[in-house]
Amino acid sequence: MSSRSTSLCVVTCAMAALQLSCGASSGDKGSSADASTSAQPDGSTDATSLSEGGTFPMSDASASDAGSPCTVYQQLCGGACITVVVDPDNCGGCGVKCTGGQVCSGGSCAAGCLPGLTACAGSCVDLLTDDDHCGTCGVVCPAGQGCGNGTCVATVPLADAGAGGCAGDAGAPVTVQADAGALCVGQVAQTTFTWALCSCTDITFSASVLTDGYNSAKGGYKDGGLGGGVGLDGKFAASVPTIDIGGTLWEASDGGMSQFAQTIVRQELHVGGPLYGAAMTVLGDTHVTGDVSSGPGNPSDPSTPHLHIDGGLYQSPGSTIAGNVTYQGAVQPELHPVTPPCDCAHPIPVAEIAHAGQTANDNASIGLDPGLLSSLSTPPRLDLPCGAFYFDSIHATGPLTIVAHGHTVIFVGADIFTTSPLEITVDPTGTLDVFIAGTISSETHLSFGNPNYPALERLYVGTPLGIPFTTDVVIAANLYAAASSLVSWSSATDIYGSVIAGDFISSQPTRIHYDQGILSGGGSSCPDAGVPGCGSCKDCGNQACIDGQCGSCTSSAQCCPPLECFNGTCQVVAQ
Repeated sequence: MSSRSTSLCVVTCAMAALQLSCGASSGDKGSSADASTSAQPDGSTDATSLSEGGTFPMSDASASDAGSPCTVYQQLCGGACITVVVDPDNCGGCGVKCTGGQVCSGGSCAAGCLPGLTACAGSCVDLLTDDDHCGTCGVVCPAGQGCGNGTCVATVPLADAGAGGCAGDAGAPVTVQADAGALCVGQVAQTTFTWALCSCTDITFSASVLTDGYNSAKGGYKDGGLGGGVGLDGKFAASVPTIDIGGTLWEASDGGMSQFAQTIVRQELHVGGPLYGAAMTVLGDTHVTGDVSSGPGNPSDPSTPHLHIDGGLYQSPGSTIAGNVTYQGAVQPELHPVTPPCDCAHPIPVAEIAHAGQTANDNASIGLDPGLLSSLSTPPRLDLPCGAFYFDSIHATGPLTIVAHGHTVIFVGADIFTTSPLEITVDPTGTLDVFIAGTISSETHLSFGNPNYPALERLYVGTPLGIPFTTDVVIAANLYAAASSLVSWSSATDIYGSVIAGDFISSQPTRIHYDQGILSGGGSSCPDAGVPGCGSCKDCGNQACIDGQCGSCTSSAQCCPPLECFNGTCQVVAQ
């Protein structure tokens, strides 16, 4: 372990140090308790209305049993921790066998695997990185080699990591350093990635878009799950045939929203200005600061302009309704502003954290040279244990595979640039947080994470420049690029996880499948160090901050959007 005041393999984070200067966080919709358990004046849904409305929570405050020695994606079976997310003999639970040609996909028996994975011996594996199924099912890489880009290749020789002070196989949750103090990466992840997609400015689609949600800690991905919310501090623009938001759509711009595409919002809609919908259906409540309208037409004819709201309409006092607009019950007053959902006023100091890792790291404990990946004169496979490791840059002109095998952090002092295939992934028993001071740029295949457990990998990019993703980019992780002037996709994309961008544009069909497992710490718990006081729900790990104290919610107004209050806990909910 390198010399420093506090080991990065020891949890030292305090709740006060996790504020990231949030203060009045954009997610803080309210700070005082409301003892009522009925519908709130702001239109939020509380525990009573949720239970009566036929919805149920899809995420827990904790995804693993208290006191269990196993990680989130494991269960204690016969005295041993079994990784039930991939084991066909214990798929999702002890003794649950996948039969009849089915495979274990994300902890559920299924007919096939998710994109990028292949069925081998009943499990869904990545043939590009799996040491037991390298390139082809059953091809096992010999000692001293690992699977890189589907071929058994030499691995970087490292010293015995046992001296690194890691407890157990995965090690303790990792902290990183910033001006605010020690930040526990699990807490940072769970309070940052609450949306499938969130933009600090605008979101622009010129091709179809779909978002949905699932919880990889509770089973494999299935089409159409709720909880995949979209938030933005600016304007939502879409010149596309269809928009399908499998969660809440939250646009804070006081310029309002005008939608002409065939649009369905499967949970709530929040708009910071006037709303016009030409072919729009909202399955939950709608909250609007301003007028609401649609074109004239026949309500029974779906081809005419219409705005249909299955839930209630909450509208700022004095506003008007015009055209073919339908909703349930009487219009209720919207008494709270639609606040910016992405908290871009208090960004994560990514570059600062990455540069701090240059001196506070575990490189010496495993004999790791920080310049190792600045060129491809190294073996093309790198296996990292738990701990925090610093690289000057990652410049790959040949295939490179990096696999984390514990609670691991990677600091990159400059850019990630590759002209050859690059895979960065993590075992289901670990977590991986990558802090990149610069940018990500690739001219070929680029892959992050695994769709069976996207919550376990998080990428934080510090560049103020744009990040263009073109062809052959696989993201099964959570991408934070709030400082970037533009995050753009110009190829059809399936993202498993979430994206936080400074500005977001996609010119090809985009599907984002939000992994709610991130909301329980993303596989890495950060215990409360007992420091009193909070300024927002983010300081309480997405839970209610009431009169300066973390506590049980009584109203969804106390939760970080798009979470809602259910039985005293702020959670993603689904039908």
